Amino acid sequence: MPPKPRIADLQAQLEKLQLDLESTRQAKDTAEAQLQAANTTIADQSNALETATAQAAAAATANQPAAPENGQDQPTIVPRPSGYHGRRIPIRDAMGVEYDDYKAIQRSLHKLCHASGLDWTKDFRLQKTDSLALLYRAARKAHPVLKTYENDWATAELVKQYFQNARSWAREMKYLPPAPPRKGGRSRADKENRRVNRRAARSQRGVSASA
Repeated sequence: MPPKPRIADLQAQLEKLQLDLESTRQAKDTAEAQLQAANTTIADQSNALETATAQAAAAATANQPAAPENGQDQPTIVPRPSGYHGRRIPIRDAMGVEYDDYKAIQRSLHKLCHASGLDWTKDFRLQKTDSLALLYRAARKAHPVLKTYENDWATAELVKQYFQNARSWAREMKYLPPAPPRKGGRSRADKENRRVNRRAARSQRGVSASA
């Protein structure tokens, strides 16, 4: 008959098991922390890769030479409409393109603006010349019809419209401060501020009416 284990031996075994359990828990916590850090690193690297891929695609599109036309007729150059103003003549009508083509160009330009390094929070006139040149080349390559507009005026107007709408929405949401007024007269910024204020007033009236 085997001898009965002593209480001291049992206590020693219990303490050893408790130490082993604590070591296992610590190892588990360390592994979980390392896994979380690795996931964060992977996410950061993925975001950086997406940004670099978009920039590389924009650069490749802009720098890729156009295919020879082999005797095909050169497209007719469309000059900027005389006395053109975005509010008086819709851009699509001035461009003379179908609605689906117009929306496709808009979506493409929105992506190319960011890939080319343009800053939507700044006025179009303050954009970097190199970034604008990259945008124009990439836009003409992505949508050959944009080559037909003299001095890229259609591309410029679409980008202006996009940036103005983005800034107007950001100011309405209080993400951007109101645009400073221009000295000596009413500026586009003044009009944009008034438009934001009118939208806010209409929203407030709607809330009051529903209350």
